[in-house]
Amino acid sequence: MTVLTDIATAMSRYPLDETTIAIVGVVVQDGIGPEINANEIFRFKVQVTNNGHVNMTDVFVHVNGKNGAHVSFHSDKGFAKDKTLKVGPFDVNAGGASNTTGVLYFKAPPGAKPAGTELLEAHIFDWNGNFDHYFTSHTNDEDHATVDYPSGQFAAQVFPA
Repeated sequence: MTVLTDIATAMSRYPLDETTIAIVGVVVQDGIGPEINANEIFRFKVQVTNNGHVNMTDVFVHVNGKNGAHVSFHSDKGFAKDKTLKVGPFDVNAGGASNTTGVLYFKAPPGAKPAGTELLEAHIFDWNGNFDHYFTSHTNDEDHATVDYPSGQFAAQVFPA
């Protein structure tokens, strides 16, 4: 294997190895909440966090309803069986930064489900990246550094003016 093959392999695994995805801001839109009851509509967002060293650009996520839940871009229409939302593009910088989608909606299943039943799934399906993070903001001020950076000194005779 070459180093370029290793980089290609690492980049194809990057979302799996270096990102986390969370469903956040779940709030009842049309219903009594806060519990999720049959056929109620909730708004939510998807948050992507990039824990690695590659800036992610042009990120797209797929968002799907599961176990009878349906997703839509609108609170009052567009809920359909097996519908997948394509959300993006947005950027997620490296080093622990995160970005959150705009508001999305899901409609709860029509019947009761056991506690803990997964209703939403989101995953990265497309993205680009750059290595800018590798080459910026990695050197701390020497007064506060936890590592010893190389330093140089210059001594010369000073002539009177």
